Amino acid sequence: MHGRHAGVDGVVTYITMKIRELYWVIGTFLIAAFFTGLIFSFNYTDNVDVQLHDAYIVIFPVYVGLVLWVILAFVVFLLRGIRTKFANIVSTWILLVANSLLIILALLFTYWVYAFLASDLIVDMFRETKRIDMISQQFYQLMTTCLVLIILFLAGEFFLVRRVVRLRRAK
Repeated sequence: MHGRHAGVDGVVTYITMKIRELYWVIGTFLIAAFFTGLIFSFNYTDNVDVQLHDAYIVIFPVYVGLVLWVILAFVVFLLRGIRTKFANIVSTWILLVANSLLIILALLFTYWVYAFLASDLIVDMFRETKRIDMISQQFYQLMTTCLVLIILFLAGEFFLVRRVVRLRRAK
């Protein structure tokens, strides 16, 4: 094999691999859109209002669908990568992007938990000490869980980058 691909067969194989991965990405998107539709009664344009104690949260179905898509794409491409031992470079790149987006989502979730529970701590500071202890314990548990998830995703990102570099050198 000379160069990046050996002749027409190598190019056809590479293009076929890209098209197959595109089908997988579209398939995961359609599955996420279907489950989002089930959750929101197939009404993708209206938002849902949730009231948690003193907090009022507006949830948009499109955002839920995108989060589901990222999680589903990560799981699907992780399982496919494990099955093929990450030999498919296009699939590994898609997994790398999905992992990066999961890191961003974990950071946003950590910020949301911090903002929500910290505001409860400040409000309850003048009330009961038992409730403050309970909220602070929940806060530290959730923050620790989020940070552990972020560390695991970063370790996965490091592994995937090393794998992509090795696949590139092998070609």
